[in-house]
Amino acid sequence: MAMITGSALRAAAVAGAGSLALLGGATAAFAQDTPEYPPEGPSSASAVCIGDIPYFSFTVDFGPEFAGETVTITLINPEGDDFVYTRTLDANGRLSGNDILWPGANDNPPDWPGWILDEDGNWVEADDGFLWARGTITATFEVNPTQTISATYPPATSVCANPPSGDTPPPPPGEQTPPPTTTTATGLPVTGGQTAALLMVGGGLLAGGTALVVSSRRRANETV
Repeated sequence: MAMITGSALRAAAVAGAGSLALLGGATAAFAQDTPEYPPEGPSSASAVCIGDIPYFSFTVDFGPEFAGETVTITLINPEGDDFVYTRTLDANGRLSGNDILWPGANDNPPDWPGWILDEDGNWVEADDGFLWARGTITATFEVNPTQTISATYPPATSVCANPPSGDTPPPPPGEQTPPPTTTTATGLPVTGGQTAALLMVGGGLLAGGTALVVSSRRRANETV
């Protein structure tokens, strides 16, 4: 039976420690080979009014290492299908814009989340499927890393939060806007021919009256 001396045990312990150190170094090197890319920032999003319609405005920054990459913008709908758009990051890995309609809004024909046009052509508050969009919404911007940003709908006093007061809705497609109502005077118009006829009648009456005066004077002279 072989005897294991103390020096052999010490040598084995040193060798084992060296192996663990090498393994630890390899693990650390592997971790460094998969770096994370945190968002560069500053990134933000908000609601903006363009005319009378609300839009989703945003600014994101992923850093120059993502220059020219396609970013997927997702406005999350908690009650149905999300709203997905794609854009391209600029040479600095940044992107900004205000050309995305707020969920439930439309510019032609105009529409606002939480409002519907009734049969009489009046805007009324109702559940049009976008009541959730009148609060805070969440948007994700994804290249490889993902940024998540929230934005809040304009306050009720904002010009684009609701349909304009007294707004006249556009006519349905295929129908023309009725002409404005006008008031005209009653009676027949006087044309050129009718004017001439009236002048002739007036002239005849004048001539008849003159002849009557002359005849009366003659009778008076004869009597004297």
